[in-house]
Amino acid sequence: MTPHAAALLEDVAASLQDRLALIKRDFEAPMVLGPTYFQERFSGRRLKGKPDLLLSVFLLHHADNIPRLLQEAYDLLEEGGVFLCAFFGGASLTELRTAFIETDLELRGGASPHIVPMVRLEDFAALLERSPFTLPVVDVDRHQVSLSVSELWATLRALGEKNTLAARSQGCLSRFYFQKLEEKYRPLPTTVEIFYGIGWKVDPQSLKVLKPGSGQISLADIL
Repeated sequence: MTPHAAALLEDVAASLQDRLALIKRDFEAPMVLGPTYFQERFSGRRLKGKPDLLLSVFLLHHADNIPRLLQEAYDLLEEGGVFLCAFFGGASLTELRTAFIETDLELRGGASPHIVPMVRLEDFAALLERSPFTLPVVDVDRHQVSLSVSELWATLRALGEKNTLAARSQGCLSRFYFQKLEEKYRPLPTTVEIFYGIGWKVDPQSLKVLKPGSGQISLADIL
């Protein structure tokens, strides 16, 4: 595990914990899908039956059919359960993608995909809105780092991020190829965007609207 990978894992875990802390309930049957780090940190006492919390971490950016996965997540949850996800999206690794294209053109005369396409935030928001989940919310955390290509590549490998594109060039990239990347891009500014999404498996008809004037917090106190 590289220092940068460990820092990103800790940051995402803290962000997920902050979002869960806003939900006034205890989850007794969570299911965590993703790296072992998150399974160890968030998995609690698993009971028989459907989970009341489904946590998906660093998975959706590899999906080629996000609507289907959202439907499957919804079906997996118990009634009243919560779905929470975090994954790479948007402008993540745009600089590395460009570096690959430019190096491919220089050394091979043509470009091959090396990084999975990233969904845009507005597109993911629309997909979650059209899913069966109630009260969907999405947001994003943006990070900027400057690393050498070797440091960035080691960080991605430590996170378990491997190229899953069927159209990628077959075979491993040569040492000479990476030397060219290192020489041309030193360091390489890198953008990382982590998308978060949350939704409830709740019948909208069962939601109760509070009566006007029943709030316990004054807006004047907040402002």
